[in-house]
Amino acid sequence: MNYYGQPAFATLRENAYQLNQVNSQHFAGSTNIDFSPTEAFNINATFGIDFTSDDAVSFRPYRWNVDGFSGSTPDGNRNVNENRSRELTVDIKGSYVFSTPRLENTLLFGGQGFLRQAQSAGGSGRDFPGPGLETLSALGSESSFENWLRVTQIGGYVQDQVAWDNWLFLTVGARWDANSAFGEAFNTALYPKANFAIVPSERWDSEVFSSMRIKGAYGTSGLQPGAFDKFTTFSSLGTEVGPGVQPSNLGNEQLKPEVSTELEFGIDLGLFNDRWSVEATYWDRVVTDAMVARQFPVTGGFTQTQLDNIGEVTAHGVEFGIRGNLIQARDISLNVFANTAFLSEKITDMGGAPPLKTGGSYPRYRNYLVEGFTPGAFFGARIADVAIPLNILDPVDGQCVVPTRDQALAYFSQPRNPNSFKPLAIGNEDFGVPNGGLASHNCGAGLLDTHLGNPTPDYAGSFGFDLAFLGNFQLTTLMEYKFGHQVQDLSGMFRRANNFIGRNTPRSAELYSTMLNPGSSADERLDAAIAWAHEVEGLSPMSGMNGVYDADWIQWRELSLSYRVPATFVQRWGFSAATVNMGVRNLLLFMMGDYPGMDPEGNVLGRCNGGLNCNFLNSTEGWGIPVPRRFTMSVRVTF
Repeated sequence: MNYYGQPAFATLRENAYQLNQVNSQHFAGSTNIDFSPTEAFNINATFGIDFTSDDAVSFRPYRWNVDGFSGSTPDGNRNVNENRSRELTVDIKGSYVFSTPRLENTLLFGGQGFLRQAQSAGGSGRDFPGPGLETLSALGSESSFENWLRVTQIGGYVQDQVAWDNWLFLTVGARWDANSAFGEAFNTALYPKANFAIVPSERWDSEVFSSMRIKGAYGTSGLQPGAFDKFTTFSSLGTEVGPGVQPSNLGNEQLKPEVSTELEFGIDLGLFNDRWSVEATYWDRVVTDAMVARQFPVTGGFTQTQLDNIGEVTAHGVEFGIRGNLIQARDISLNVFANTAFLSEKITDMGGAPPLKTGGSYPRYRNYLVEGFTPGAFFGARIADVAIPLNILDPVDGQCVVPTRDQALAYFSQPRNPNSFKPLAIGNEDFGVPNGGLASHNCGAGLLDTHLGNPTPDYAGSFGFDLAFLGNFQLTTLMEYKFGHQVQDLSGMFRRANNFIGRNTPRSAELYSTMLNPGSSADERLDAAIAWAHEVEGLSPMSGMNGVYDADWIQWRELSLSYRVPATFVQRWGFSAATVNMGVRNLLLFMMGDYPGMDPEGNVLGRCNGGLNCNFLNSTEGWGIPVPRRFTMSVRVTF
């Protein structure tokens, strides 16, 4: 038990000896050329370069664990990463407009090219021989790496739009992409699209329905594999008997781009002389040949995951927004807005692949890809709905046994450490399919296969207003919300249940002490054990239990007050305008569900560049701090 609330897995003083440092440089530049040989024909070209350089160092000095609490590399360690990336881009586009009194035809065409080159080098190791030594070469055990990657992608598009009498608009187009993802032989893909828009309000004059636009669209887009995902590759390996090679990427000769096909319909309305606007859209999307890193049988010698086209993901949604002027007077104006979006996603075909888990073998991450469920759905253990959900009796023929109250009181007639027993959970015959039985760490089946929830909200949106008053003041506020999803409180699970760095929350400490107190009665210990099973127990082997909660929230995202300084005053100082702004972000969080964690917007991963974890390890709060409240004050002047 962590009596003093030390962070994982070292004391505050020990953590102060660690160094994490990142130095970054970034340069971006572009040049633009515009050429118009005629009034109707225009060509534009943009050339750009983007360069980034990141140097990262993670360092622990010799004998940094000054309090003897941490057992991680007590003689120190060092990790150095140097990353360089360069991207050259070219974007050439043109347009030709042909018009008659009733018809206008706009032809758009163009092409883009990207040349990305990434280089990285570094090393890491552990165990300095003594104090004062801080370089990689001084480590007792050291390894190094170096990577170089170049990817070329080119694409082109053509689009033609016909407008008839400014009320009917038809558009067709296509995009062609080629990518060096398969080595020197380019792989190409064609993505067509079409859309229409009808503006019936051009045929009437109404103050109520001042404008109306009906629209629809069909289109496809694609995602290319990585540079060498198709190939079977090997990596170098150093051993005591000499250098060698080891299996790296399994390779997939059949790998192809992921294709997304979307269909949408909508309507835009302008009401009361366009003082109010309403937008509504329905869309439906099907992703075929979805690319996911999956694990193939390791008996073939390849232990890493391999990118594969696993099947199909479907999704549909509705988007709705309204905006308008509620008050318009001489000294006051109030504009309000609100929008919402509904989203439903499901994996409809895994292509024969078994369920895929994020985080590899790490048991605490519970996001899975399972056919018939939302991508990244949570699966794990859930407490059984029985009077005494405690696994304190020996299994019978491999099946869990529910104790009677007399049996439970006999078991708790003496103090018990919660490490000595586990809860009884729901059993399953497959993912999300209960078998009607019970499961625990040593009995039953399907302990970790219960569907615990979905990380993606059903509804998300925002609302707020802009209030202009007293001539020069403006008050702006923004509220955001997410409803209909669950979040895993992984940090809280460690604080509540881990017997090394946790069990120091008030409730955990109360129940823990009751079960271990010789002065407690058997009834008190039993009641505490049942409460422990329902509220505290979690982590391995009961992964997911008491960790995934309903997490509906409303966040007061922004509040700001602006003052526009009178022109007669600022002009005395040679300025044309000046504005003073005071604001606060992340002002207040309203929790509508039962989520007990620090911040439902937190996640164990930040931004990353694809892969199973980057795409699907979501809504798992851990290893971080809440989104901070931020106060700002600024003065903007123009000359």
